[in-house]
Amino acid sequence: MSFDGIFTKSVVDEIFPILIGGKINKVNQPDKNEINLQIYNNKDNYKLILSCANNLSRIHLSTKLKKNPIIAYNFCMLLRKHLVGGTITDIYQHKLDRVVLIEIENLNELKELSKKVLVIEIMGKHSNIILIDKKTNIIIDSIKHITKMQSSIREVFANKKYFFVKDDKENILDKDFKLPSVILKSLLKPIAMKKFFYNNYIGFSPIISYQILSNSKLDIDINSNELTKEDIEIIDKNFINLVTKIKNKDYNPILIQDDEKNNKDFYCFSLDLYKNKKEFSNISKLVEDFYYNNSLRDRINQKAHHFKKILSNKLNRLINKYQNLENELIVSENKEEFKIFADILSVNIYKIKKGAKKIILKNIYNPVEDVEILLDEKKSPRENIESYYKKYKKLKTREKIIEKDLPNIKKEIAYVKQILESIETITELNELSEIEDELINAGYIKSSQKKKQKYEKSKPYIFKTKSGATIYVGKNNLQNENLTLKFANKNDIFFHAQDVAGSHVILRADNPTSDDYKIAAFLAGYYSYFKNEGYANVDYTEKKHIRKAKSSPLGMVYYDNYKTMFVDFKDKLYDDFKN
Repeated sequence: MSFDGIFTKSVVDEIFPILIGGKINKVNQPDKNEINLQIYNNKDNYKLILSCANNLSRIHLSTKLKKNPIIAYNFCMLLRKHLVGGTITDIYQHKLDRVVLIEIENLNELKELSKKVLVIEIMGKHSNIILIDKKTNIIIDSIKHITKMQSSIREVFANKKYFFVKDDKENILDKDFKLPSVILKSLLKPIAMKKFFYNNYIGFSPIISYQILSNSKLDIDINSNELTKEDIEIIDKNFINLVTKIKNKDYNPILIQDDEKNNKDFYCFSLDLYKNKKEFSNISKLVEDFYYNNSLRDRINQKAHHFKKILSNKLNRLINKYQNLENELIVSENKEEFKIFADILSVNIYKIKKGAKKIILKNIYNPVEDVEILLDEKKSPRENIESYYKKYKKLKTREKIIEKDLPNIKKEIAYVKQILESIETITELNELSEIEDELINAGYIKSSQKKKQKYEKSKPYIFKTKSGATIYVGKNNLQNENLTLKFANKNDIFFHAQDVAGSHVILRADNPTSDDYKIAAFLAGYYSYFKNEGYANVDYTEKKHIRKAKSSPLGMVYYDNYKTMFVDFKDKLYDDFKN
């Protein structure tokens, strides 16, 4: 884990001088695992992020704006009661562990000075944010409640005493900490050196253990019993150098990337183990860049994946149903033959012998032609005639039903594809919430009994061209409908990828240039099923030519008087408009 105790210290060392003496103006909780503190200090506002999400637990300063639920979480309301208006008097780390404590002084309801401690424990799935009364060390509340059933080590909930999880490892911040050579001498059995450091020192993780071994020119898979006296001396030397850097706050934050420039890891010191590194000016900026998109994307992807699975199954069923009905329609094309057989048998009923399996008769509609008609030997002549008439009527009735159903199924297929396409463009939780509402209203998923957090309405993408034109791109069906039918003026230009699911695009300009048209057409193609094709055919027309049929699904519109433009995504004109 990159966010080890050493990295935690680097964060505390960075935020301490910035926030000490600061006043907490706001407390927000954008989701169930994250607290945001807005702090005013030295004529500036700062936002401190505390997250206890399993794989995203962290603490750092942030400049990102996050949307908050309209109805606040209970823990958020509690923190507002105790912390808003309070002054931060201290920020410190427990030993070199992943535990940070923020002490706050505030006046209570009786105007008496009250001291609280806000604790964040950054421990993977065991991470937590806890508010404690400093005087009594009693937990006021925590963002996660831990009972005996969940942990045999300690309970964490209101009115329980707070205590740190015991850790007997060496603390390099102590004056008398043991060097690796001393611990190695006392080992009862050999140990893999890549595990040695984080097994024996608080705050160490594999990433820094590997670096110490690398600096010592040792294989990371070497065991302690394979070390020479010279190896151990070099390890001690490199270990002391690291401790000195930590104590002197001599940090060099880096983002570690793979060969494709994807973010892979990060640390507060430069690591020779990795080739692709990007240096940062401060720790918080590094953490934010690494976690923000990952955090948001992970949360969105988890729920979006569930929706995509439901919609994909629905789409497959609709396509199969459509194909089966088409096959039925082909069969029904032979319905007239059954009526002809029935008519011929009616005219020649006296020639039909009971028990016959077939009969050959002259076609009354084409006398030069003989017709072989199969019979059911168990039925009477009259029953055979009625049977053919029934088959004819049944197919005729079924044909009418199919001809009525096919367009509706085709429309629903297009609608489901449109929602699936919308999911691919989600960037905010409120957009995901809107799609969830749409799926509930469409009857594709059931509404949860759980109280759902409400978000502000999402907004479409907005692009500006060099000429000053504004282009709006809908991200989901609700946005598409509002954008085209409510927001757009009659002279605005509407764009949509031809015959496929995609975003509604509105071009607004007094005198749009040809490039404006091309860019709007590109965006309509890019945010559609054509995205991965490299090209698109895009229809465009004035908004006044758009109409919506009654009972049509959300975001589904019809248009006429349109023209079509071919768009090649490789054109350099579009480079600035690709995400």
